[in-house]
Amino acid sequence: MRNQIASEFRKLTTTRSIYAMLAGLIVIVGLGVVATTTDGEPGSLLSPLEHQVFFNVSLTIAPLFGLLLGLRSFTDEFRYGSILPTLLASPVRRRVLGAKLVATAGGGVALSLAAVAISIAVGVPILVIKGIDVMWSTGALAMIVGRLVAATVLWTAIGVGLGLAVKHQVAAIAGTLVWLLAAEGILSGLVPDVAKYFPGAAGFAIVGINPAELLTPILGAALLGGYALVAVATGAILMQRRDIA
Repeated sequence: MRNQIASEFRKLTTTRSIYAMLAGLIVIVGLGVVATTTDGEPGSLLSPLEHQVFFNVSLTIAPLFGLLLGLRSFTDEFRYGSILPTLLASPVRRRVLGAKLVATAGGGVALSLAAVAISIAVGVPILVIKGIDVMWSTGALAMIVGRLVAATVLWTAIGVGLGLAVKHQVAAIAGTLVWLLAAEGILSGLVPDVAKYFPGAAGFAIVGINPAELLTPILGAALLGGYALVAVATGAILMQRRDIA
């Protein structure tokens, strides 16, 4: 198992995908932080660092990139045909699945920390330029980062499971994004009492976005963990029962 995990980490770090995603994450989070700090009301910028609105950019974007990373972990292999040599080298399919879960979780942690670092690196200088004293609580900031990492890791697991179940990369990514970016928003207006139990809402609950309308972070983590378990279990069952080629 250790060799398989090392192999998956090697795939992750020696392909251009992760670096392209990291670059995209940096650009999007950086621009989002600039937009929220320059257009924000002066009074809203007086909050401690951990309560600054610009943190919502990284809290929203990093889990989405973690999901995309998970989706691509298997769909890239199906798309380019490398799944066959992967399984020839390690015929125990559940071992390959477990290794990918570990590797993408590591990638999700890296993306989360990068998003937070960019938020601070861009947001703090803007606050200083505006003449605002920057204050923070180390414990509260660490809690925010921990919640973000937890949410991103769970989304990577969901991505791995869905990518394995669907196999087709475009269908997996497009279908997931349509659900998160459109369907959940539409259904939340139709069934608002049910909407807080959707995966996207559970992810927001973990990181503390819209706390008055969503579940508590612990319940959100439990719910999103349940979605992750179902997605991974579904992918694992289909992986065992069907032909890979």
